[in-house]
Amino acid sequence: MKAQRKDVMKQNKLSSCRAKRLDCLTALNCKAIHRAIHYADADYDRGKEGERDEDMEGKKKKEEGNEDPAG
Repeated sequence: MKAQRKDVMKQNKLSSCRAKRLDCLTALNCKAIHRAIHYADADYDRGKEGERDEDMEGKKKKEEGNEDPAG
């Protein structure tokens, strides 16, 4: 009987430890995913700003190009 109890207690300890470890891994994965999304959004915003700058330069060149032949 005592041997069975010890085995059951060991199993309970292991299962609770595994559950805690799983929770810990889940939390770490959530943090990693959140961080990846955050950085992806920041890169996307930076990309948008870069496109805006390029668009403005393109518009300026077109305007300058239109003025030269007419001038």
